[in-house]
Parts: sequence; structure tokens; C-alpha cells
Amino acid sequence: MKVAINMRVNLPAYCKAKLLRLYQQHPTGTGFLLVGAAGFIFDMAVFFTLMHGLELSPLSARILAFIGAVLLTSLANRYFTFRGRRHRAITSQLLLSTAIALIAGAINLSTFYLLISSLPEASVTHIMAFSLGILMGMSINWLGSNKLSHKHITDHDTHN
Repeated sequence: MKVAINMRVNLPAYCKAKLLRLYQQHPTGTGFLLVGAAGFIFDMAVFFTLMHGLELSPLSARILAFIGAVLLTSLANRYFTFRGRRHRAITSQLLLSTAIALIAGAINLSTFYLLISSLPEASVTHIMAFSLGILMGMSINWLGSNKLSHKHITDHDTHN
């Protein structure tokens, strides 16, 4: 499969070449990471816009931003990351993706909380806890997306 990446970001040529090579070698994993990065940016932008622009409470803004990010990443994974697979009905896939995202989010926050509550307080502790929480949540999200919500289905599994 020949892949063309149109980068409008001003990256050095070697970064573009490495990213393209990574995508060509591991298209599903790289696509998942790119969709996740876009989802993170969308999530944060919506959160701050709702909280500061519309003056919603932080919790309300976080919930709405999370829902939007789950919808964005689920659809982007369906039509970009896992585009070569046959899919279940979109409604059931969105519900399953949301459940996986909630589980991954709970693991992310639990990992963060356990680390910051059990280690001495220092900024390196917060960075480490934040990073490990994201890594744990992302791993669960990858497994759930790849093996459950976006798994390649057979004819008898199709609900379309």
C-alpha cells in the first residue's frame, strides 16, 4: 500500500521521513496514535473553550469534551485507523468504544492517583504519574479498540 502524508506542519525533512516510514511499517498502530493525539488536542480545546468561553463548570466542560473526543476518535479509528476491516453497526461500535474509553480513563486516573498518593511529592513524581497513567490508559484503549470495538468481524457477526 502506498501512503502519502500531506504534512502542513513545518517539520524537518528527517522527521517527516521517519513518520512516513513508521506509518508504512505499522499503519494501524501509527494511525491509532495519530488519532489519539488529534483526540487529545480536540478534547483539551473543547474543554477550555467550554470552561472559559461558555463558563461551564470544570466537571460539565470535562464531561462534554470527553464525549466529543470519544465520538471523534471512534469515528476516526473506524474510517482511518481500522479502515480495512469490516465493522459492526456504528451505534454498537460507538457504545463499545465509549465503554472502553471509560475503562481506560478510570485506569489512567487510578494509576495517577495511586502513584501520587504513595510516592513522595515532587514535580518529577507528578510528571511520572501523569505519564504512566496515560500509558496505562492508552494501552487499554489500544487493546479494546483493536480486539473489541474495531475487530475485524465475519459475516455472521455483522449487524448492519
